[in-house]
Amino acid sequence: MRILAIHAFFYPHRGGSERYLEELLARTVASHSDTEVHVLTYNTDHAAPSEIYRGLHITRIPCIQLIPGQFVIANPFFLIPALLKFSQLHFDFVISSVFFFDYAWWAWAYARLIKAKSLHFEHASGFTPHASKLVTIASKLIARTIGAWSLRHYDSVVAISAVNKAFVESLGVKVVAEIPNSVDAASFSAALGMGARVIPKIEITLPAGATVITFLGRLTWLKGVLNVYETAKEVLLSQKNVYFILAGSGDLESSLQAKIKVDGMGDHVFLTGDLNYAQVKQLFAISDIFVNPSWRDTLPTTVLEAGAAGLAVIASRVGAIPAIIVDGYSGLLVTPGSQTDLDQAVNWFLAHPAKRTEFGRNLRLHVQSNYDWEKSATSFYELLLKQR
Repeated sequence: MRILAIHAFFYPHRGGSERYLEELLARTVASHSDTEVHVLTYNTDHAAPSEIYRGLHITRIPCIQLIPGQFVIANPFFLIPALLKFSQLHFDFVISSVFFFDYAWWAWAYARLIKAKSLHFEHASGFTPHASKLVTIASKLIARTIGAWSLRHYDSVVAISAVNKAFVESLGVKVVAEIPNSVDAASFSAALGMGARVIPKIEITLPAGATVITFLGRLTWLKGVLNVYETAKEVLLSQKNVYFILAGSGDLESSLQAKIKVDGMGDHVFLTGDLNYAQVKQLFAISDIFVNPSWRDTLPTTVLEAGAAGLAVIASRVGAIPAIIVDGYSGLLVTPGSQTDLDQAVNWFLAHPAKRTEFGRNLRLHVQSNYDWEKSATSFYELLLKQR
């Protein structure tokens, strides 16, 4: 079986939808020697034009970054030759993800042209909000027009959660299966208690007895990182042994660096930049509380990973997050955009360390039981056999 997967962002980019696709494809290749996977992606991270990574043949082409780190389109002068080259390889499937990107609008047509089946994984659970009202309006327009129209042309559309499925079907698109985002829970649990509390990549050692509050994701308005920073300012007025780690990169990275310097919080708030998978495990192993105050999410990988690591998690009440976290039992849920909610949740966990441990244990057990990559990868391969 030969598969071509097309995605705007891919390794070494570390976003949730990219990680999801990577795990499904890499685990399928590892388990089935008769499967060959090629990935066509946009070179958003200035990586090598081609490489083999985890058994995946990756081709990266130049792109135009309309909203850096969030919305990019292919450079047609490189895209067309790449597609012509791939047309000679006789693919059985062409796979796309996330209908807000340009490739999702034409991958189904390319699949028909080369006589392959088309399969789309949709991650959206609603319309994408943005600090700019114009971008928000544009995202709704894309979803209801070219996005929905394109999805109806795929041979199969897959959702990653029940909430996600309901949104897609509200656009008049049939969903054939749910294959949930998952996590390698055992590897995160194994990293717990790994020794000295050293912040990965920047190699700063935290003092004994410190409480570490972590954010991991794109440093963008949509992910709520500005809310995390405002919470840090409020908490650090009275708490001196609390440390905030903001991990990831994005369009707010420079402004956050400037804010930290101006506010004199460089000894308690740290930016790490992008982290690789091993560093993410190390980050969660030294953390106590994980915050994900995103304005929109479906089934976020970071929440699953934090849960697998047994952290006390605070997350927005959006998408499928309430299916992962039971408020007041396995974490705390907050209203997206509510600074008051986030401040109160962080302060409550700081005041109740025993509850942090209890909620983290409850969440870890839930993640271990319900979000396993091997199960998801098996479901993916069985779907391919059925649709072939």
